Amino acid sequence: MWMFEELGDIFSDHDSYLTSRKLLMKEGTSKFANPDSSVKENQKRTQRRLQLKKDMGVIQGAVPFLGTFLTDLIMIDTALPDYVEGGLINFEKRQREFKVIAQIKLLQSACNTYCTAPDQKFIRWFRRQQHLTDKESYDLSREVEAAADTSTTSRKSWKSMRKRFSL
Repeated sequence: MWMFEELGDIFSDHDSYLTSRKLLMKEGTSKFANPDSSVKENQKRTQRRLQLKKDMGVIQGAVPFLGTFLTDLIMIDTALPDYVEGGLINFEKRQREFKVIAQIKLLQSACNTYCTAPDQKFIRWFRRQQHLTDKESYDLSREVEAAADTSTTSRKSWKSMRKRFSL
């Protein structure tokens, strides 16, 4: 029960986006990669840690949700212009985009060490689920999104995300 309560606190309506992002970056990358190191250093460090974990029989980690990073990239693209005064490239925008992509690469290198086995019980359950047509899926997503848009907490979260990427 304590685990459920802890997850409930992490993913509550109040600022859950930023909280989940901090947790993801801490849990997903801290064990394997240093964002200030070069790619080669990270790969070597990851391989050493992977071997150590395999020897100990323990491999665990976070599975990132790509939507988190896609949202970041969209917010950066929307909030910052491509060019600044005088028609020069906006390097601040490119730098922020680079940081998001670097985070994705760090998480990918950490995920390369995961060893998972198929769960036959889950596979059977999943295959029994109703399949939706593209139209049914689209209609359902519109319905769910409309319900989320009416929530005041969602608007507050969206404002905080937008503020985070504004100049």
